Parts: sequence; C-alpha cells; structure tokens
Amino acid sequence: MLSFFWEPWFFFIVLQALLFISFLVQFYFIYPFINFSLTKKDFSTSSDTLSVLSINVHQNNNKYSALVDLIKKTDSDIVFTMETNKIWEENISEIESIYPYTKKVALENMYGMHVYSKRELLLSEVLFLKSDERPTMHLKIEMQKDRVLHFFWVHPPPPSPTEADTSKPKDTELAILWKKISKISNDVIVTWDFNSVAWSEWIKKFQALSQLKDGRRWRWLYPSCPAKFGSFAFPIDLLFHSKWVEVSKLETLENIGSDHLPIYFEIWVIPTKHS
Repeated sequence: MLSFFWEPWFFFIVLQALLFISFLVQFYFIYPFINFSLTKKDFSTSSDTLSVLSINVHQNNNKYSALVDLIKKTDSDIVFTMETNKIWEENISEIESIYPYTKKVALENMYGMHVYSKRELLLSEVLFLKSDERPTMHLKIEMQKDRVLHFFWVHPPPPSPTEADTSKPKDTELAILWKKISKISNDVIVTWDFNSVAWSEWIKKFQALSQLKDGRRWRWLYPSCPAKFGSFAFPIDLLFHSKWVEVSKLETLENIGSDHLPIYFEIWVIPTKHS
C-alpha cells in the first residue's frame, strides 16, 4: 500500500493538483481587475476631462531628462512626482514654463512630492497624517460647470526592516485619510503609491469605508513596481475615485529609470446636479 504513494506518477498528479488549486486562488483575487467587456464607453462628448501623469521617480535615479521628455510627450494637465528632492526639483524646473501652478515638498528621505499643474489650484496643502516625515498632498481643482475635484496623493510606508516592522503605520495613515475624505461632499480622487495591492484586506477595508471606486476594477491590473519585472510586477500605485467621477483612460508608460513605471490616467466628472 505504501509503495502506491511513492510512485513518481502519484507525486506528479499531486503537484499538478496543487498548482491548479494555487491558480484558482490567485485568479479569485485578480478576476475583478480583468476587462471581460468588448465594448468601451464613449467619453468623446465630455468637456470636463482632466489628464494626469503620476510617477515615483526613485530619488537616487538621475535620468532627469527622461522625465522631462515624458512630461512633454504626454502633455498632461497635471504632473505629480514622488520621491523628488531638491536635486530633482532643480533638474526638471524647465517644465514650470508649461505648468505655472506648483506645490513643492522637496525632501531627502524618499518621501518628497511635487505637483505641476496647468489648472489653477484652488487649494494646495501638505498634510502630515501620521508622521512629520511623510507628507500627503491635498489639491482642490475647479472643473467646468462649477464642479470641484479634491485630489489626495498618498505615500504610506511599506512594512519592511528599513521602514516599519509592521503595516500598522500605513494602516493608521489610511484610516486618518478616509476620515478626512468622509467630511468632503465634493468629488474625490485618492491615488498613488499605497505600498499594497488592491486586493489586500486593508485596501478593501479602506475602499469600503471611504466609499470610493477602484479605477482598475474590470479594466486591468496595470502592474507598476518593480518596473523591471514588467507584467510580473505588483499593482501598488492605485487609483480610487468617488461615484461621480469616471476613469476614461488608465495606462502604464515606459520606464524612465525608476523602480516604478509612470502611470497616466484621464478622468471626467459625470454630468449631474451633484455639487
């Protein structure tokens, strides 16, 4: 009887079964991010559109001209950079002739943030939700038809030996953020480096509490980090939006030398009496 379980073919069957079960488990997590639809929404008639380029440049990366070229190529309404310090600020300063409205937080601790906008910023404030070393950017932009859009760019710390022993600091920051969002009656977008995948328990809890939609859902995963892994990277640069906002385009762009791929997206506000 024991010899039956030691047959090579028996181990092969068990291994294949375990691999198939593993596939099913992984597919369960990612299937909500696969686009099964053959039709696309038509956003061509919308005038309330806004294009955004977001990129975690990786502070030690020195390919400044690659970022400048990408910014000029996409010609986005708003450019947001993360991990940008004073050196990065100086080396991409030429784009300020295109983007007159700016908010700069140059830091040397890998948590710097810069915003460059063609549209006037009704509000641009830096929030320190949990630590005075990690900013969160809050912008307020007036769309057409008197619609106001609130942007929150976040960068909570990952659980790692060099950052935090557990995910508690990150979880606390997101908890503080959703409480702040709950007090806003206007349209909201929360985006960027969450250091967590969209199907993690805490991200799902954050989404449920904030009542925000996942911009990737039924679209694709758009993995972005580590950039060199391509399709095998992790989707940790996330995008959430309120119900009166639609994501008309979302894509990762070519690598500029960072450990994150740039992400470009276009949004529009749904015509409604909501204000």
